Amino acid sequence: MIVCPYVSLVSIQSQQWRNSAMAMADVVIVEVGPERKQYHLYKALLTHHSEHFAKALTGNWKEADEGVIRLLDVEEQTCKSASESWY
Repeated sequence: MIVCPYVSLVSIQSQQWRNSAMAMADVVIVEVGPERKQYHLYKALLTHHSEHFAKALTGNWKEADEGVIRLLDVEEQTCKSASESWY
């Protein structure tokens, strides 16, 4: 089992932050595993919970320009569980 090194499973502490961030957020496509299963996730949520995503999506990187992050070496269930815990 590959543990997803890109995410930190921290619960959202503030319902107010969640509502305001989601209202203004862009959606990012995260492609996971060799099958490239697509997850459409809020950029604000990813950057809040993961330093890796924050750097990839806010810097001068291809991922920031395209709005797509590819995690081809990560199991789908790992990232599915992480994204479900954030909501």
